[in-house]
Amino acid sequence: MTLADLPTMRVERIERAGGGLKVFGRFDRFDGVPESGYFRLALCEYAWASLRFDESEPGAVEFTDARDPDVSKLRVGERYIWLDDYWQAPLVEAIADESTMWRPVTFRATDAQHFRQGDVIGWAPAGQKLPANAVALEIEPGGWDHEHCDLCARHIDVKFPTYYTDAEEHRLCPQCYEQYGRSHDVSFQIGT
Repeated sequence: MTLADLPTMRVERIERAGGGLKVFGRFDRFDGVPESGYFRLALCEYAWASLRFDESEPGAVEFTDARDPDVSKLRVGERYIWLDDYWQAPLVEAIADESTMWRPVTFRATDAQHFRQGDVIGWAPAGQKLPANAVALEIEPGGWDHEHCDLCARHIDVKFPTYYTDAEEHRLCPQCYEQYGRSHDVSFQIGT
């Protein structure tokens, strides 16, 4: 399944409402259309929306730009691909893009840098830039001991060390790579 096979919405009208916009559109189908997600505006450009389904008209929805001002980039008469926001939109595009080169990598545990950011204690791989206003604490040797597959969240660790990555450092476990990455299949977007 390609991006072109995913549900799309055609913008029917846009109204000014309460200092913002109210957008009305119609989907070609509702399979794989959760209430919240992203309209794909262009390569690596998205507008997040929370939809309200109109039960009286098949395929009809409305939403506002209250959560994401990029909704204002939608145009009447245009059709936009809908991406489930359960997955990061750039990851979906990377999987769909036939020019994406996935390369195998072997995971190795590295040191972890613990830090405090306000009242929260966190950690990151040692040497990685810490979040804004974070205060570095101790370094834990070998403490960064696993990663997760960006699709299924399966552990990638010293017991299951192989994973696949692209130039943007998205991670796929071997199973997700074989099922989706190798064939550039985005059927996970609609649960098939």
